[in-house]
Amino acid sequence: MKTNRCVVVKPTYPLILDDLLTNEGFLNFYFQKNEADVWEWNEFLEDHPDQLPTVDAAVSILNRLSLKWSEEYIRQQFLQMQDSLTNTIHHPIARPLWDNNWVRWGLAASVLLAVGIWTYVYQTTIPASLYTQQVSQKDLIEQVNPNSEPLRVDLPDGSWIRLAKNSRLSYPARFTGAVREVYLDGDGFFDVARNPKQPFLVHAGEIVTKVLGTSFLVKARTDQEGVEVVVRTGKVSVYRETEVSRSVAVKKLQGVIITPNQQLVYNRKTDSFARSIVGSPQLIQPEAVVVFDFRNTPASTVFERIQRAYGIPIEYDADLMSDCPVTASLADESLYGKLNLVCRAIEAQYEVVDGQIIVNGKGCK
Repeated sequence: MKTNRCVVVKPTYPLILDDLLTNEGFLNFYFQKNEADVWEWNEFLEDHPDQLPTVDAAVSILNRLSLKWSEEYIRQQFLQMQDSLTNTIHHPIARPLWDNNWVRWGLAASVLLAVGIWTYVYQTTIPASLYTQQVSQKDLIEQVNPNSEPLRVDLPDGSWIRLAKNSRLSYPARFTGAVREVYLDGDGFFDVARNPKQPFLVHAGEIVTKVLGTSFLVKARTDQEGVEVVVRTGKVSVYRETEVSRSVAVKKLQGVIITPNQQLVYNRKTDSFARSIVGSPQLIQPEAVVVFDFRNTPASTVFERIQRAYGIPIEYDADLMSDCPVTASLADESLYGKLNLVCRAIEAQYEVVDGQIIVNGKGCK
């Protein structure tokens, strides 16, 4: 469970280059993956411009690495490096060496090399994709995208998929059964035509995503540890492939439900699901109909409006928050920016738990 306090906890001053590269919050800031972290670091740098040279040095290193490695691979390297450096620091004999930055980075480089070898061994020993087993002995059409540009695939029911590079999709020429089934190996964004009488199933490795009509992203590459589903519009349910049985009506399967601005990750190693909020939540209501200018408005009303605008559940004590007036213009703020400003004003805090936001405070009486 990750807790985010509305009174922003600033990064430690002064910044240290080595620590930045192994700091998850800073990596989120660099890759623009989590608006809460981006918001925190931007505010910190505005307050401490003298720390910009250290941040620029870290960004320069990450820029060079990004030319060769993916974001996930970079994160994995620095996480492993952090563990190795921590172990070395606590070794009495090795401690004096840490006064020399060149020695420190030399050790870090050797750690990265060792981790790279481990990663290569791990990736080459992953079992073969389930995709081949799933599509074998079925009369299906296969589309493969070897190019860097996304490939649009139109299905016979009016649905379409944007297929990412090195991904493939198999589907029938016509959907004639009780369900519409397709098979994905790789990454694909789906825009599904609504048909309540014929649910749409996406088989992606170890999981199945069931929808009636919505748009969502599925990332299911064989060389990754997890399978990810991100909902853009509508609602989907996700469950394990092993739970699918022809003797059980698909319509009765519930699975884990995710809604707009939520994502679900299935961990192959632990056979578990983790639901969370996407890194950069987007408005699901047209901006023209959403008003975020408040004048002595009860905090409970403010939270209700934010919840409707983003489609993300927000749990709070309505009676307690109704006594807390809020005067602010939040139109230009992100979701986390809105939450931080409102909670700061009413001396409350929030936490993100299982894809929803929980606000805690003492009230304003």
